[in-house]
Amino acid sequence: MGILKKAYERIIPLGIPLSWLQLTGEKKRFYVALAGITFAVAMMLFQMGLRAALFKQVIAPIALLNADFR
Repeated sequence: MGILKKAYERIIPLGIPLSWLQLTGEKKRFYVALAGITFAVAMMLFQMGLRAALFKQVIAPIALLNADFR
């Protein structure tokens, strides 16, 4: 048991952070916050994919033209 305690004290020298205790103190609030963050990340990834797809559709035909711009 002494080895685990020493390893724990090396990893977290000041104990469990107050912010983590506040997050995990109310389980329902924690899961709602986690769901909100997950939803926001999913929406950002969707927007990035949509932007890339639209950009590819607009630029690809112009790149295929091989025109000389003088």
